[in-house]
Amino acid sequence: MGRSRRGDTAVAARTRLRRDYTDSNNVFRDTGDWDHENSNATNNTGALTVTGNWTSNGSISLSGGVRGNRVTGTVVVTDDNWPRGARQVMKNAGVHVR
Repeated sequence: MGRSRRGDTAVAARTRLRRDYTDSNNVFRDTGDWDHENSNATNNTGALTVTGNWTSNGSISLSGGVRGNRVTGTVVVTDDNWPRGARQVMKNAGVHVR
């Protein structure tokens, strides 16, 4: 069964060491590579879906169409001009006191 994340704000790139993973509706702000696939010949990483995310950096080391990966709908934001959806994700991110 696949795993997924939705609606998180990331401050650093993450490394995927599994298959069937979905990342969507996230904000990646001030990162290096905003997503990374550890895809050497000795592991089984792949079938990763990265869709509908916002980033301040277009650098990604995950290739769509390779190993069953899909990368779609990424919006690269310049000059801190975050769209409404991205601002809402940032507003909802983090620890909230109940």
